[in-house]
Amino acid sequence: EITREIAAEILPNRGFANTKEGFAEWTSAVRSFMRFPTVAETWRKSQILLGTLGEKEAIRIYRQSVGRDKGRELGREVVSQHGKLVVREISSYAALVSDKKDADAAIDVLYKRIYEENREELWEGGNVRGHKMPSRYAVRRKYLEMPGATVLHCTSTSSEHAADPVVGGAVVFEVQADGLDVSRTPQVGESGERLLFNTEEGSTVDESDDESGEETEASQTSHISVGYIDALAATPGSRAGSALLDHIQLMAAGERWDLLALHSIRVEKTLRFWEKQGFHYFGPGKDAAFRLSCLQNFGFAVPIASLERLLPPRPGCLFYVKFLSQG
Repeated sequence: EITREIAAEILPNRGFANTKEGFAEWTSAVRSFMRFPTVAETWRKSQILLGTLGEKEAIRIYRQSVGRDKGRELGREVVSQHGKLVVREISSYAALVSDKKDADAAIDVLYKRIYEENREELWEGGNVRGHKMPSRYAVRRKYLEMPGATVLHCTSTSSEHAADPVVGGAVVFEVQADGLDVSRTPQVGESGERLLFNTEEGSTVDESDDESGEETEASQTSHISVGYIDALAATPGSRAGSALLDHIQLMAAGERWDLLALHSIRVEKTLRFWEKQGFHYFGPGKDAAFRLSCLQNFGFAVPIASLERLLPPRPGCLFYVKFLSQG
């Protein structure tokens, strides 16, 4: 059960009285949303991360959820082999319960390679642009709390890694970004060009002369599925980075993602790796190029802001994208 201290902090902020009756109302409100899988997952994971759900109860609820999802097959392999490297998927929910040890081992690699080894270069001894370098606990929570997140656990069967077979890890989740409404006739400038790139974010369109009044098939499908690589790191010389990315692209094919996106740390070797793998930089000032690439690949433009608002903030990192569809 939720502790009194947490209840006293949460209930008033949500418009409920800090009383027995208020707690009952809050519980009822939460349960009404539990029929939505994403809400249920987020709620249960947050309880585990906050420590308000005991280990035995967490395991019981997890087993119930696994039982309910037995008929929902992914339709693809969740384990892949790349030479002497094996990559395995762990759901973020399982990472908190049944596969905690393996998930934590993968997250240890991520924290060491991304944060600890770059403390001085990227974090100025612990700070970057006013942001203090997060603790391992904070990073673990950040990776696991996203709905639908998957932890990738990479091990090596090579004798040189016998003492520590976990050589890489990654965290991936899916988001969907909306494109511009392609069901309407595009605006045309004086010179005859389509005005794909100058619509202000948040602006409105006069629909008073819309004759149909019905959604077309195009407007119903004007969104893209994005596989976001929240983190990826590997032990130097293990080639686990390439194996992890190969598995992510298998996930992308199975889940029908349209593109992969990530925020990379500003380390030259890391940036070269992403560029070699077909990723392209889309930072500030690249919105027009991103919209054009979407138009060429998907048939409609997507403002880069509509994608970035769905992603976690990554101060000091560079935004990269790899398109998976062919124009």
